Amino acid sequence: MGTESKIEHYHGAGEAPNINVVNRYGAPVRSLYATRNVLSVGQEITITDDDNNTVYRSVSKPVSVLDKTEITDGTGKPIAHFNRKKYSLRERHILTMENGMEILLEKEVMHIVREVTNITELTNTKELSWQIRGSKQRLNFEILDSDKRAVAIVSQKVISKHEKYCIDIYDADAVDIICSVMIILMHIIRDRNLVSSRKIIKITKRF
Repeated sequence: MGTESKIEHYHGAGEAPNINVVNRYGAPVRSLYATRNVLSVGQEITITDDDNNTVYRSVSKPVSVLDKTEITDGTGKPIAHFNRKKYSLRERHILTMENGMEILLEKEVMHIVREVTNITELTNTKELSWQIRGSKQRLNFEILDSDKRAVAIVSQKVISKHEKYCIDIYDADAVDIICSVMIILMHIIRDRNLVSSRKIIKITKRF
């Protein structure tokens, strides 16, 4: 794997973006790096820059599926919040930004090969209309605007002690929203994996 891999597009802090991503979307305006410490008691996610400075952070309790998750910037200033819902096929989540903007994330259920999640604004202006498209394994996915232009390209590190992603950002004016959506996605992926692992345990117990 590396900067030329067609499978894993992940790159670390200070490394050049994946060449395949650059060829398709151009060079990002900046890159950030999301990490979930899987060994921590709570759900702690940090998003850092190329100098390892914390840009965003969220902490959630590990038990309640309806727990409210607060997202702050590196100084502790509130950015957004959302409530984790019980896992469902549509995976609906409402993100509330600090300025009052409400954003709905809702998965389309009819896609077989790729996953599609719509991101739409619920407040009066309704200016936001994005779409997340990704693989079933959530290894790589893209956030596109209504004109199919890249807002951000996200890739997961395949082998890592912790859950890690790089976020190549193309819309510098929407970093708060992009990173808040990223944190929700990491919660969704974790919850989905927990549901799958419980199903495997139940099947194993039958035999």
